[in-house]
Formats: sequence, structure tokens, C-alpha cells
Amino acid sequence: MSKSYFEVYYEMFKNEKTKVLKSNGIILYSMMANQVGLSKRPENVKKYSDKNGNVFILFTERNAKSKLGISKKTFFDLKKMLKELGLINYEEQVSKKSGVSTPIYVIPYDVWVEKEMIEYNKFDFPDIE
Repeated sequence: MSKSYFEVYYEMFKNEKTKVLKSNGIILYSMMANQVGLSKRPENVKKYSDKNGNVFILFTERNAKSKLGISKKTFFDLKKMLKELGLINYEEQVSKKSGVSTPIYVIPYDVWVEKEMIEYNKFDFPDIE
């Protein structure tokens, strides 16, 4: 029996913005981030890159059910939350097809955190005297 594992971003459980995802959302994101590594493998990179060279993943509701045991609705709710947070990006399908996924672009967690810090520092805080 082969063992498989992936990195879970523990900080997401404490980050004010990402902790709303709860366990299922954080694990889903972590699985997606891990899958990027598979897409980048030399034998896969042509298949999982767009015309601009950006690497994407395919992750369907069937994947979510088999890997996480979550329902289709939960998967789509979490996927939407991940997109709203800016952790992933994808285009909605014009006509929904069960078991078919549009390319999902996963933003690396450290890149996302850095971007969030830049956004946070843009606020003009009043001087405290």
C-alpha cells in the first residue's frame, strides 16, 4: 500500500480571513495546492498549462467527494469561498457539466499572505498621539 500525504497550512486555522473556511476548506485548499506540484511535473506541464504558461489544476466535485467525503454543494460553496478570498481563481462554466472542471489556478499560500500584508499596509491609519 502506497502512502500519500500533503502539506496542510496550519496558519490558515489562525488567520482571521482564512479560518472561516474551517477544516474542510483549509484541507481542500491544501489538496489543491499540492496538486499544483503534480501539474508542474515535466510529463504533465504541457497538459496543465494555459497558452500563457500558467499552471492550473482540475478538481471536480467527484474528486472532492472521493478524497474529502464532502457533498457537491459543500464543494462548490468552499470553492466559491476560496475564490472570494483570492486563494484560487477560475472562470465559471457557461453550461454546467457534472464531473467536468474548469482550470483552477491556485495562488501559493505564501504569495497570498504577502499580498494580504501589502493590502493591509495600504490603509491610512490615523496617528495616535
